[in-house]
Amino acid sequence: MAFGEPLSLRQEDIRVDGHAIELRLTAQDARRGLTPSPGTLTRWRPAPLGGVRLDTHLYENYRFPPHYDALMAKIIAWGPDRESALQRLTLALNRLDIEGPRTNLPLLQRLVTAPDVIDNRVTTRWLEDALPRLMEDPS
Repeated sequence: MAFGEPLSLRQEDIRVDGHAIELRLTAQDARRGLTPSPGTLTRWRPAPLGGVRLDTHLYENYRFPPHYDALMAKIIAWGPDRESALQRLTLALNRLDIEGPRTNLPLLQRLVTAPDVIDNRVTTRWLEDALPRLMEDPS
């Protein structure tokens, strides 16, 4: 398109096949307002699951720096429908074995089990309103 060439596909050629949900695992401490949490990753054991992709650069003993983006991994779950994608994502989060810097993993686990998320009642403003409650430590 940038060169004025026609697209090779037409809208009628595009079909939807399943549902994907992506979350971003970060080295941020939700108990402290998502402040950066640098340090050495002493344990990194993501569970291999069908339908779940993990885009990451991490390995055990990786030293997470304080000066850059806090992104640790993108966790993407696919399913034939939204419900199954959300179930796979929840399972992937619950089976992720990670130690070292504080992460937003507990926040993500609360997010995927929030009734509004499960029932698909979220809007573009929902997270902004729900974030203070989701960041509370239930313990």
